[in-house]
Amino acid sequence: MGMAASQSRYLALTARKTNCEYEGQQINQARTALANQSANLFNRLLDLDVPVAPKTTDYTELQYSFTDGENKSVLEEWTQLDSPNPDANYLVKHYYYTKKFTGAMKQLNDPQVQFTKGTVLTTNAGYKDIVDNKNNTENIYNSVVKEKEQIDIDSKTITSYSTEKTVYKARAIAQGFEILDSNDNVIETYYNYASANLTNQTEMDTVLEQLDNMGALSEEIKNNKDNDVFVNENGEVALRSDLENLFGVLPEGGVFKLPTYNSTNVADMATNYTSQLAIVAMEEAAAKINRDSALELFNDLKVPTMVGNCELTEFDEFDEDLMTQAKQIVTDMKEQNINDGISKCFDENGNYTGGIFMFEMAGKQYFTTYEELLASYDSHTGPNDIDGQIKLPYYNTTYIQSRVEETSEALLETDSNGRFKSVRFSDNSLTYSLNTETVTDDAAYQDALNEYHYKVQQYEKTIADINAKTSIIQQEDRTLELRLKQLDTEQNALATEMDAVKKVIKDNVEKTFKTFSD
Repeated sequence: MGMAASQSRYLALTARKTNCEYEGQQINQARTALANQSANLFNRLLDLDVPVAPKTTDYTELQYSFTDGENKSVLEEWTQLDSPNPDANYLVKHYYYTKKFTGAMKQLNDPQVQFTKGTVLTTNAGYKDIVDNKNNTENIYNSVVKEKEQIDIDSKTITSYSTEKTVYKARAIAQGFEILDSNDNVIETYYNYASANLTNQTEMDTVLEQLDNMGALSEEIKNNKDNDVFVNENGEVALRSDLENLFGVLPEGGVFKLPTYNSTNVADMATNYTSQLAIVAMEEAAAKINRDSALELFNDLKVPTMVGNCELTEFDEFDEDLMTQAKQIVTDMKEQNINDGISKCFDENGNYTGGIFMFEMAGKQYFTTYEELLASYDSHTGPNDIDGQIKLPYYNTTYIQSRVEETSEALLETDSNGRFKSVRFSDNSLTYSLNTETVTDDAAYQDALNEYHYKVQQYEKTIADINAKTSIIQQEDRTLELRLKQLDTEQNALATEMDAVKKVIKDNVEKTFKTFSD
């Protein structure tokens, strides 16, 4: 029984040792595979190209340029003529940059156009007609009102009824005033009411009554006619204040102007003012009817007020700068065959027919039209008027930097170093001095620098990926190495135990055979 157990134990140990050897072989194969992977990663690392930063010198070149007083031109290409002549030896291509005034159209998403709650819909031109009619009738009405007010003021102004006489000077006397010539001779006398004869007193009363009826006579004069009103032998009435103005230094021209009044002239002027007031009153009534009718139509008009948070204002056709911008937009839209809205606001002769609106957004001024605003507004689909509106076309003008190229035959002259020093084009009598300068293509250099930074990032990422994979391989290899050491230890232990079991079996065999041999 003991011998059988020993043999069974020996067989088990042999099997375990075989398993250890097999697992060790598998681990060695795995470590070999890991070593191959590590070698591949290292080779890949060796194959990487290290990015090199660009140099500005690679993007710097010699350049010839000249200025014609307005633009700076650069010679781009020059080809020597097969048959040079005294006036031209090269075919020269040159360019310059200039700012071009350009119009553009954009589409505004979710414009949120808002209108007043009017009921009258119209077109671009119709909107202008309604607004112009309102403004014109209002201006006419205001003009008639001012005219009426002025006629009323004139009719109540006493000097409006006067006739001016040219006189030299006057002096006061007990009965009134004497009018003198340049030699101090009395040429006529103005008497106060008490000193005048009955006929002239009647004339004075008539004139004062007429002026009073028109509201042109002040209460002060009316209540003090004995001291303030005077009349001459011809029935011409004058006021104290005007007569006293004849005293003192002569005005420029050496004569005074004395306002006088007579019943005939005053009556004619009164009749004229009464007639004018009657006529202008009828004109005012008619103008008011027209104004109120135009205003009522305007108040019923649907008027655009806002685009989002931007306030809309009407286009001022008399603003030259605004008109220049609008016409530039129309020109550029036609050149590009764009079906725009602003072109509909001008007739075939380029005359403005109405409908342009303006708004300011992000500090810039834009244009749009009544019909386009109305189309966006009417397209709303949401629960209120501003939701779900279609895109709104809007326009603006700006200066765009444009490159202008020209090619022509030219005479290029060189200096002692072989460099070009001047140029004269065949279509121009002027000779331009050439500036020799080194210029760097900053845009190309920046593109190359950006490409370099991109490659550096790619390179560093590749290195990091390789290092990460290498680290994983090393960790796996260390794990396998540790397991191999464990198997080696186990195999040594198994070998020791197998030797012990083997010795036990040998001893049992010897004892068994010795027993039977006895």
